[in-house]
Amino acid sequence: MATEPRVSIVMPLYNDEDFVADALDSCLAQTLREIEVICVDDASTDGTVAVVQEYQKRDSRVRLLRQPENSSAFQARRVGITAASARFVLFLDGDDQLDHQAAAAALARASSAGADVVGFGVEIVAPDGVPSKLAAALQPTHDELRAADIIPSLFPAGQAANGHLWRYLFDIRLLHAAYSEIGDDMKFYRANDLPVSFLALAHARKYVSVPDRLYRYHFRRGTSGHRVDGVDRFAFLLSGVAPITAVRAQVHSLAERSGAAAVGIVASYESARLHIIANVLGYAIRDTAGSLQRACIDMLTREVGAIDVIRAAAAFCAEALPALSGSSEAVATPPREPRNILLATRRLDTGGLQSVLVDQAERLLAAGHVVSIVVMERGERELDLPPGIDVIELTNESQLARVDHWIEICRDRSVDVIIDHHILYNEHWPWRALAAKAVGVPTIGWLHNFALRPLFDGSRRISFLTAHLATLFRVVTLSAADVVFWKMRGIHRVAYLPNPPSSLTVAALQTSAERSIADGRFELAWWGRLNTTTKQTQHLVAVAAELRARRIDFRLTIIGPDSRELSSTGLRQQAQARGVDDAIELLGELSTDELLSTLTDAHLLVSTSAIEGYQLTIPEAEAMGMPVVMYDLPWLDTVRDNPGVVTTPQGDPAALADAIVDLMRDPQRYERLSRAGRDWARQAASEDLGRLLEQLLADDLPSIYQPEPTMEDASLLLDWLVRIGERNVGTAAAGSAAADLDSVRRERDLARAKLRQITEGPSFRIGRAITKVPRRIREFVRPAARRGSPLRAVAAARAAVATPPAPLRAPSDAPTPARAAEPDISFVIPVYNAEAWLEDCVTSVLAQTGVDVEVICINDGSTDGSGDILRRLARGDARLRVIDQPNSGQSVGRNRGLDAADGRYLIYLDSDDYWPSDVAERLVRTADEQSLDMLLFDCIAFRDGDIDEKVWKWYSTYYQRTYTYRDARPGVQLMAAMRRSKDYRPHVGLYMARTDFVREQGVRFIPGIVHQDNPYTFRLLLHAARAAHERIDAYARRMRPGSTITTLNAERSARGYYLSYVEMTRALSEVELPSEAAEHVNNIVDYVFDGARKQFATLSPEALAELKALDAAHDAQRIYASLIESSRRA
Repeated sequence: MATEPRVSIVMPLYNDEDFVADALDSCLAQTLREIEVICVDDASTDGTVAVVQEYQKRDSRVRLLRQPENSSAFQARRVGITAASARFVLFLDGDDQLDHQAAAAALARASSAGADVVGFGVEIVAPDGVPSKLAAALQPTHDELRAADIIPSLFPAGQAANGHLWRYLFDIRLLHAAYSEIGDDMKFYRANDLPVSFLALAHARKYVSVPDRLYRYHFRRGTSGHRVDGVDRFAFLLSGVAPITAVRAQVHSLAERSGAAAVGIVASYESARLHIIANVLGYAIRDTAGSLQRACIDMLTREVGAIDVIRAAAAFCAEALPALSGSSEAVATPPREPRNILLATRRLDTGGLQSVLVDQAERLLAAGHVVSIVVMERGERELDLPPGIDVIELTNESQLARVDHWIEICRDRSVDVIIDHHILYNEHWPWRALAAKAVGVPTIGWLHNFALRPLFDGSRRISFLTAHLATLFRVVTLSAADVVFWKMRGIHRVAYLPNPPSSLTVAALQTSAERSIADGRFELAWWGRLNTTTKQTQHLVAVAAELRARRIDFRLTIIGPDSRELSSTGLRQQAQARGVDDAIELLGELSTDELLSTLTDAHLLVSTSAIEGYQLTIPEAEAMGMPVVMYDLPWLDTVRDNPGVVTTPQGDPAALADAIVDLMRDPQRYERLSRAGRDWARQAASEDLGRLLEQLLADDLPSIYQPEPTMEDASLLLDWLVRIGERNVGTAAAGSAAADLDSVRRERDLARAKLRQITEGPSFRIGRAITKVPRRIREFVRPAARRGSPLRAVAAARAAVATPPAPLRAPSDAPTPARAAEPDISFVIPVYNAEAWLEDCVTSVLAQTGVDVEVICINDGSTDGSGDILRRLARGDARLRVIDQPNSGQSVGRNRGLDAADGRYLIYLDSDDYWPSDVAERLVRTADEQSLDMLLFDCIAFRDGDIDEKVWKWYSTYYQRTYTYRDARPGVQLMAAMRRSKDYRPHVGLYMARTDFVREQGVRFIPGIVHQDNPYTFRLLLHAARAAHERIDAYARRMRPGSTITTLNAERSARGYYLSYVEMTRALSEVELPSEAAEHVNNIVDYVFDGARKQFATLSPEALAELKALDAAHDAQRIYASLIESSRRA
């Protein structure tokens, strides 16, 4: 070499004969001539060495070093660095290439900035398409970083760790420092550059970057694309954990010496290690099944420990949860004398479940245990607890944070056994159970409802529970039938225990007596929460009507609070319609003492429930001496062998009325039932639940509480499976038909009203009237026999004729809810100069009831009064969070909102739009019951100001879907079905998505473009495991002058469509479409291409050149060329 090299290019080689010539050509083509290329051959068995030797003959800058035996690329790089003579080093793999400007550009940036490390962009070459997450991850995102910020910024905790050495130009002193901390004899054959890059960057003083893509990476050219076909292959993949683990002590030592930066370095390192573990776990999940999968997970567990497997899955591989649960071995029996007991529940507010938990806490304390309670969130009205019980609120920052906190609680409090009451209606508990198991703590899970309740609710939670209940030491249910059901589902460690008596039962047993019937009015009673679905309170009105038809003198007292399904006003109206309102008294919610006093003269409890888990009103009534007449619920522990209960067939008010009449006309039988029922209630209340709890903890419950399945039990369960299944089919069909019919009628009436408005105007003429009414609306005015299906006309009319609905507002006297630790929904609203509409927008979602919401407003550098409005609203409502940023655009604002969201679900809203209806609770309930990743809904568009007629004509009906897609299905199938029916709408405000799911997909809005909804929604639906649609007009869309839609120009539209199409094609390359969906999903992408093509045809050469420069990747450039060609042909 004539001059000293300024950059050394280190190239580890092993059997790269097919590619090394291209790699060397890229080195020797560098515009910076002062380089050396150090090829370290790691004992190749092919012709790699011969190729390099030929290049040595032609160019003295090429050096060849040969290792006597294969020692891994890790050691090959060490040899190359030791031999390097330049101050700066680039790395190149033997099957990749450098851009010809790589050395010059990176060195120039290092020199001008005085930096010891330079990052640059990477071009990924992949025949089958480039994964968008990887493509984004390999591009620099920071222009400049100083020492303390380098590691936390380049290896951010909670994100994928990309430690490729070839992404950087290093000062060689950093590499010497890194390798000096790692043993000379270590050989790492997989993921071997991560520990070196991490340690080298940890020593760096200043990092800068170059946005240009200076490295060409051939994705999956080597072994990374091979599937796991046996334990040997998995063992090789598993070896990738060793390199990052090997430097754990060195990283912690380095962190201790770094002072203030220590926490960030350790957090980044631990996150990177978990990511590597999760990556290996992902191979086992995606590529294997059955015994091979279990063997692979066992290998990984032996290598890193059960705790880190669970932590890695929680952080980066949530899809592994079913496999981890399925491979979970039985938890060891609790210690012989467990002392420290941890109880878990969602929150400590009032309710039956919480009363059970508090009763358990009291009994355990009395037995000498140390009791702690963990809540997932704080309630507004919390129950009083006995002294000596600590309440801990579990963090809700992330799944990993929850797992870590759970492990910390178990260790810090030396927990012996966990009793988790928050099982049935959430999907986080398996993580808790697995984490506890990993530290040797067994979990007892309590199911507080009938086993078939999820089926009744129309959800698939039974399958979820079946997949994960085996992680528990013991499952506790409420009845023998529940035990039988779960045992038949393969869950063998299951038992049932009775609930403790309520305070009303205890008080009644102390003060009441048996009852008898005297002449006069027969007093009936019902108490509970008014409800149409489970308790079927409306059936009480039908029972009253049947009694009136039989000329019975009675009064029915109904006691309890309203629900969202049914109010006392609505129930009273039903009674009036049936002519029995004079015989029904509605009292609202009463305290225990008020209930006892009110029910002193009541003769009978009437129950119309369709399903219950453990009906406390039965022992409460019997304790007061009242017999019970009810629809049959034969699985209930409070009904089986209870002599004070009379049952009749489900859903038959006439049979219930007959049973009441029979009983009131037989005083002696009535007295026998009163006496027998009170005896049963007394015996049930005297059950030694403290002893049963101790037996549960000791795994020594009597066999009576663990019955084995019998044919009788199986027959009962099968009967109710059929009943509930047929009920759901009938309910769905009736609901759909009724909704469609009601919708048609409403829209028909609106259309007629519109027609009357026109015809009664001062300048009416028939011709003008008819032409003023859209053709699809006129269909409603015609007789039904003359028109076909009205569905599409309904969709049009819903928007075209309706007066804009008012924004939802909370009543002025309504208390402001507290901020929940884990809200149900995060509403994300980017805001820029929206003061005219902003308050309506924000308050409409804050007014949603029945759910915990948070509203995140990103103030995007507004120059009007928007910021003042947000700050004022935030002062009055802790659920509103305001994030200020310099003006960066709607996409950046939405991305920041996503990053900040704490809610289980995520909804976007534009700051000039609003929600007109209180429907959030319904959406959350549907999503929870069906375990949805995405739930789509509809929108009403309304005109606000003078906008172009063509624009209004298109968008006035655009957001109304014609059909309903209620059944949950994969998102790709839902997308195809909607496209097939011309109902596909990508607007990001028209769905609610599970926040964890959105983050798992790594989806982001593309900054600075319009049409950004297209790629964002498309990617989510491509990967959604379960998605559905509710025909609810949840969103009101303001069409106004000056909005994005009404001010769109060709250049902005072309830019948006072009980048959207590029991103959507990349998303498509990552999946294999089902054959039945492929045509319609591809049509969605083609539509975006066509939009770009039309706009390209209108642009100047200068504008087109700017578009070409937006994305230099090969796939993007191919798309650009295709658009140019097709736009010229148009």
